[in-house]
Amino acid sequence: MNKRSSIIACAGFAASMLAAPVSVSARSPAQPETCTPQQKETVKNFFLKWNTSLSARGEGPVVLYGDGATLLPTLEVGPYKKGSGPEFAKYFSDFVKRTPKATIDESKRTIFCGSNIAYDTGLYTFQLHSPDETVKARYTFIYQFRGGVWQIVHHHASIEPPSKPKP
Repeated sequence: MNKRSSIIACAGFAASMLAAPVSVSARSPAQPETCTPQQKETVKNFFLKWNTSLSARGEGPVVLYGDGATLLPTLEVGPYKKGSGPEFAKYFSDFVKRTPKATIDESKRTIFCGSNIAYDTGLYTFQLHSPDETVKARYTFIYQFRGGVWQIVHHHASIEPPSKPKP
């Protein structure tokens, strides 16, 4: 197996293991696969950019998601797919009106960096307004390097279930 085939096989395996909407296509020998692994601090900055975008005017966080990205939102049922209807953008339009601010619990955070793919998973707490509310949620962001930029290709957030009392 040559280097290009190994990279494509590895990317395909990673995509299937992460259940991300990732497509892997064969490239001609004139277009070798370009790997762009990211450091954990860079992935942390992806989240900071997303969190800051929640207070932005205009499209806010929607522009950080790649075409066809999937969203399983915190406060609605979903799933939504970017580009398949108005629900994806409408969710964020309604969500940003509540001036959300997320804080990650670093002790529960896991970041994986691979070749052209990265994920960030753990727990975060949202402070919301109108009405005021604190929401604790589990999250997963999957990022993929597409078209020369990192994009969110999958985002899942769900309200953290209450802790069971210890016997």
